[in-house]
Amino acid sequence: MNDKIKGEQLKKYDNDILNQNDETNNNSIIAENILKIGNFTYKLDEGKSYFEIKRKDNKIINCSLECNFIEDTYNNITVSPYLEINNIKVEKNSVNELIGSLLKIDNVEDSYKREDKFYLFEFEPFSNYEIFIKEINKDRVHLKIIGNAITDGYSKPIKSEEISLDICIPIKYTNDNINVETITRKKKTVKKNTALILLTYTLFIVLASVIIFMIFLR
Repeated sequence: MNDKIKGEQLKKYDNDILNQNDETNNNSIIAENILKIGNFTYKLDEGKSYFEIKRKDNKIINCSLECNFIEDTYNNITVSPYLEINNIKVEKNSVNELIGSLLKIDNVEDSYKREDKFYLFEFEPFSNYEIFIKEINKDRVHLKIIGNAITDGYSKPIKSEEISLDICIPIKYTNDNINVETITRKKKTVKKNTALILLTYTLFIVLASVIIFMIFLR
């Protein structure tokens, strides 16, 4: 995965990013929120879509993407398109450093390995894609995505279509750090509980022994 800007098809957006300043980042993001599959278009279901940014040790280590689209027709068949792009590896110190990044794969094999999914009739991989992070404004990201996705993996030859998206979706932040303090606290709790169980068991044995001894004395 390459996160540098070098995709020829998206270079027209480079100047927008290179000329951005802090005021631009504070403005609202405007996007079409449309998926295009060949000649067909589908509206984004924003409430079921997000861009995840995962941190570890105060650094951004990967991103992922999940998008759902509102039901419509494709070649007179009702469909609800869905796409999922997993674990895009990045090494950035801040969210702002993601702006202007191009994240891409070049073949179906890479899509399979990453378990990326495109759904039209069945879950299928992508043939290729490029994800351009155009803007980030607090808790939202503006993405432009182009590529090719398999629309029918059972046909011979396999059918695929060009896809493109211009979307603005919420950002979900997650932390991959292991909370050592929490783990230590849990271990102490387990030890306390274990000690309490052992003490209870010992007292039960002692009490049972005393009762048996008293019965024999009678």
